[in-house]
Amino acid sequence: MIRAFGVCVLVSLFIGLLPGCAKVSGPHPEDGEQRPGSREAESQPEFQDRTRSSGLQAGYRNGREANRYAILESLGGGVGILDYDGDGVPDIFAPGGGEFGDGKTLVPEANSLYRGSRELSYFDAAMVAGCRECSRYTHGCAIADADNDGFPDIVVTGYGGLQFLRNLGDGTFQETADRSGLTDALWSSSAGWGDVNGDGCVDLYVAHYTDWSFENDPSCPGPGPDGRDVCPPRAFGPLDDTLFISDGQGGFTDGSNAAGLVSGGKGLGVLLSDFDHDNDTDIYVANDTTANFLYVNDGSGVFAEEGLQSGTSMDDRGSPNGSMGTITADFDDDLLPDLWVTNFESETSALYRNLGGCRFQHISRDSGVAAVGALFVGFGTDAADFDADGDVDIVIANGHVVYHPAGGEAAQEPLFLENQGNGVFVRRIPGPEGGYFQRTHVGRGL
Repeated sequence: MIRAFGVCVLVSLFIGLLPGCAKVSGPHPEDGEQRPGSREAESQPEFQDRTRSSGLQAGYRNGREANRYAILESLGGGVGILDYDGDGVPDIFAPGGGEFGDGKTLVPEANSLYRGSRELSYFDAAMVAGCRECSRYTHGCAIADADNDGFPDIVVTGYGGLQFLRNLGDGTFQETADRSGLTDALWSSSAGWGDVNGDGCVDLYVAHYTDWSFENDPSCPGPGPDGRDVCPPRAFGPLDDTLFISDGQGGFTDGSNAAGLVSGGKGLGVLLSDFDHDNDTDIYVANDTTANFLYVNDGSGVFAEEGLQSGTSMDDRGSPNGSMGTITADFDDDLLPDLWVTNFESETSALYRNLGGCRFQHISRDSGVAAVGALFVGFGTDAADFDADGDVDIVIANGHVVYHPAGGEAAQEPLFLENQGNGVFVRRIPGPEGGYFQRTHVGRGL
């Protein structure tokens, strides 16, 4: 969770839900929402908070206390689930973020790795596992077996470069980013793994955000006590993304140009999946204030960017959104993977229905998603059958990117969208009373 908008993110553990957010405040239910105790809410899941009893104490710092109002502070941190030691129990990895040091420097915050037990208790194993130390201001993480040795490895995104924590198979990690060829010095927000060239090895797509730096750090007006606030992404230029091709043994080369990647995005979310059902891996990138990308694979790892042609680059008004989180799932049970994208306030989150043939339709209004309103700033999101009724529901972690939003608070309620069985959604507010979904948070990772 993020306290005081991003000063500290604490990992919260729930039965069936693991978000990384929260600043407690009062609930503000909207008209038409179903709260626990109503007839419609009787079959809703409850999300019991087990954070304290489980031993989780992971924290994320963004450096707000320096009063710089830098856009770097606004992204927050993510969280990853893996079984790093092969004992069959999920473990939790969380990047730590960072702070502003003297002058034009950043001070990294340590990573957290919590080893799980079958009793749903955790202890911090980062120091013993050799993955605590970090040399970057960090954001998110992506987990896969990058060297085909049977153990999950971790890539950590952030400002100034990547961290590649290679699992040695004995319960420890070794940082090998430079030696492995992951020499990416740009501001990376998120990353995703997938086999793009069909050689049986997972490759790495890294999304980059904007060209903020200490030299490119404008002051933007805002309603705060000192008349300032965080600058919007439109105040900065985009950065090119990178596609690293794996050799299957933990080494990588930059294959971005050969793969056909395009410029102009401000990436925050990445998905690698087969969106056109032709048995290869395509790539979707959620960009902030610029058109989203859909890279369609020709089967050899060469891509054509077809966001506009596919109908997934913009909203139903033909405008690019402030897109952040993204997932894929079959929401309408037609055996085709649909796309879900969380967006900025005044924009509804986007549900793109897969029509087949790599064509999609924006159906946020018809699916009921638009009915929740456009007051939320959506970040982390996930989909699963949370209420065990045979269809896929959606959860969203919300929270503003500025410290003093006009007409509201930075902390916002998370959303639970219940699928009615036909790809139409209704917002519910699960229990227990006073629980996660009934409090406001500055949400980020989920």
